[in-house]
Amino acid sequence: MVPLGGLLVLSIAAILFSGSRASAQARSETARNSPRIINGVAVFPGQGPWAVSLRRPSAPGDSTRIHFCGGSFVGPRYDDALQIVAGWSSSEVRPQWVLTAAHCVVKDGETIKASELRVLGGTRDLSDATKGEEQAVERIIVHESFNNLTLENDIALLKLSEPAKDIARTLRNTVRLPSIGDINWVGKPYLAVRAQGWGRTAGGYQSPTLQEVVIPLVERSICRSVFEPNGEKIPEGAICGGFVSGDFDSCQGDSGGPLVYRSQSSSARSGFSVDPVLIGVISWGIGCGFADLYGVYTSSLFYRKWAETAVQNYYLGK
Repeated sequence: MVPLGGLLVLSIAAILFSGSRASAQARSETARNSPRIINGVAVFPGQGPWAVSLRRPSAPGDSTRIHFCGGSFVGPRYDDALQIVAGWSSSEVRPQWVLTAAHCVVKDGETIKASELRVLGGTRDLSDATKGEEQAVERIIVHESFNNLTLENDIALLKLSEPAKDIARTLRNTVRLPSIGDINWVGKPYLAVRAQGWGRTAGGYQSPTLQEVVIPLVERSICRSVFEPNGEKIPEGAICGGFVSGDFDSCQGDSGGPLVYRSQSSSARSGFSVDPVLIGVISWGIGCGFADLYGVYTSSLFYRKWAETAVQNYYLGK
């Protein structure tokens, strides 16, 4: 795979987003059609087994499905006796739940039909769907206060129709949501995190291989100072990431995909987790890779309680 050429991508982005961010509706539509990670590199085997491709028919009535958004396998541990979610697994190889962005599954203000969706997991390569497992979706749960215009509360859960097949953990695995014990470091400025998605090559074609880009999280005050003069509000449940210079970023179509912290050492640094942790969900930005314009991500720590309640309500038949 050829890493994305920054100049090519930035010139395209400048044409599409000159001056200001496109409207939320237009941004959502673009997100479904132009997947790319700017200046990303291929994810090595076993370093992104939670990443999934959300797929829809290429045309009404067409049996061929195409990638339009990303997502992450997550593993809520439901306690039947207590009827609560007792935690989030980082080692579930037969996952039943996917966390993604709400704007991926809401169109014209309405949640799309679950029957229209398929989730492809267990592979880094989209060129051959038989390399992974494509699964039907039973239910789509969108945050009840999601705003399709401002993209506040941009988070949703997908319940698969049946558990994934039992395959090698290096091919498919869940990523855990942050726990209370992670609160001192999750989402803190300058933490190096990885945005993952299926991107485009320098030639402008979609790469079949999962890519990632390493970016630092950014202080909220700095992020607000950049976006608010443009009339954009950073939602309470959002975090920002990227470089002042731009260059490395997530972009349209990566929406819903994972923003992950993964330790590089075999032992935890003080206060940090060795297990991969889902820090956020790729949400929105002004253009892609522009200097001083960061990517905006839905915070999984902020919405952990919402996700737990949504899962509990599902199992309680609500």
